[in-house]
Amino acid sequence: MAGGHIGLLGAFVIAEAADMSAAAFLENAADGQTIEDTGRIAQVMACFDALRGDALTVAASRELIAKVAEERWTK
Repeated sequence: MAGGHIGLLGAFVIAEAADMSAAAFLENAADGQTIEDTGRIAQVMACFDALRGDALTVAASRELIAKVAEERWTK
């Protein structure tokens, strides 16, 4: 069984400019906020890296989705 993970904290988008500056938009239940503070951007990027590290590959995701669909909807 899967437990809680950092992705449950809310959606976010990171935008990086050509000059290597970055901003992030953080969503929450009521609204969202844009941040440009480098320390907070680093935290958001660390969250993204953690999510990416836990993610399945595209092929593995496709296989898992097909397996679950077959198990749940073909019976």
